[in-house]
Amino acid sequence: MENDTLTNYVATERARMVADDAIRAELLTKGWDSAEIKVALGTHDSAEGNTTRTAVLPGVFSLIKETCGTFMRSYVFFSILSLVIAIPLFLLTYASSAAKSMSMAATKEVWILPLSIFLYIGMILLVTPSVFLSLKSGELTDVALALKKGASRIGRYFGFSLVSGLIMLLGFVLLIIPGVILSVWYTFVGIIAVLENDTLGEALAKSKAYVKGRWWGIFWRMLCGFILIYLTYIFVTFIIGMLLGILHVRGELATALVGGIMGGFYMSIMFIYHYTLYTRTKESCT
Repeated sequence: MENDTLTNYVATERARMVADDAIRAELLTKGWDSAEIKVALGTHDSAEGNTTRTAVLPGVFSLIKETCGTFMRSYVFFSILSLVIAIPLFLLTYASSAAKSMSMAATKEVWILPLSIFLYIGMILLVTPSVFLSLKSGELTDVALALKKGASRIGRYFGFSLVSGLIMLLGFVLLIIPGVILSVWYTFVGIIAVLENDTLGEALAKSKAYVKGRWWGIFWRMLCGFILIYLTYIFVTFIIGMLLGILHVRGELATALVGGIMGGFYMSIMFIYHYTLYTRTKESCT
């Protein structure tokens, strides 16, 4: 679509009483640049003689609603990715349970636990950039292609995240409060590493600039959003566990299987939420 077609799309959606935030979210998931979207929304406002809207950072529930909407629009894509994450997570959960029962030590299979941890970390390093790139491009159908593209960004994502994580860790070692402050300042470094071609120093500075003037707003959106998503994950996992108990399906294998699958979905939702918070924060800065 060209710019005039984009403007017409905005007009059509508004005529259907679709909110600007929903229009913006849909266009972002299709790969449109936030600046182009802002121009289209602003152009339509001017045509009607209204004041051009200024992007405001949505609240926690709006972000969660948008996150769920993004997941549901491409639920097949994200479900497959969730199952991909579930494989090493299942192995990790099962290996951890076996280690506690000492069965692994008895069978001389203690290597399974560190191998499971290695596989899980490797899968997260692959899937995370894949999700971010797919969300930005709007290509939410081909999982194999997404993983292939994500693989090309593993090095940058790992390196940038490692450095920012060490900076945060240093802040926590010195005092808790500096660690919290640094965690919010540099929360977007990993996403910037994947989606923007900046150097490490530029990514650190850019993440801090995105947060500048709204530290508390980002902090509460991160904290409350992650807590609500986690509580939902715990609740659903608990319900499934109860159903398995009623059906007399018990044991470490069943527990690990449920934990792995639900953990995969939980991680996918968290990736989408973090990306959504990043895009809305970046957009509100333009």
